[in-house]
Amino acid sequence: MLHCMPKCEYAQLYDSTTDVVWVVDGSNSAGGSSYNGGTFHHSGFYIDNVASAGLMESSGGVNNFLLADTTYGSSKGRIYMYDSPSSSVGGGDGEDAGDYAGSGLAGGPGNDVDGDGLDDVFIGARGDDTGATNAGAVYTWLGGGFGGGMASADNKLLGGGASASFGRGLST
Repeated sequence: MLHCMPKCEYAQLYDSTTDVVWVVDGSNSAGGSSYNGGTFHHSGFYIDNVASAGLMESSGGVNNFLLADTTYGSSKGRIYMYDSPSSSVGGGDGEDAGDYAGSGLAGGPGNDVDGDGLDDVFIGARGDDTGATNAGAVYTWLGGGFGGGMASADNKLLGGGASASFGRGLST
């Protein structure tokens, strides 16, 4: 799965067969003469979704990225945010078993919905039951802080009806 942000200034390549994420930033060139990203190889969790978070955290101009393990904790899901392959800047769990938090991830450069200069992220939980059984939900974090679990999100949008699976796939 390749995620390429505007003008390929930031991209991630995820290889599900080896559970390795390659992080590529804007300093890379087509000729491959420079590589200032890194390789993230997880230990202790399963990666089944990856997305850019842009400049979500105030981390010195470094783009953040999200990794999700939707099966963590009886499938409530867990999301991790990094600003480099070795530097975690936050994380959080889904609210309830079966929520599959992280089933949809979106954000990245140009997704500053509140105008504060920091990008915002959106996390889908296709199995959330708040509105109706498996109606799903999308959680929004406004730039500047991520963590504390889905219950700490700035906003939560609920799916429209039973089995809607709202938040299953997100794109910006």
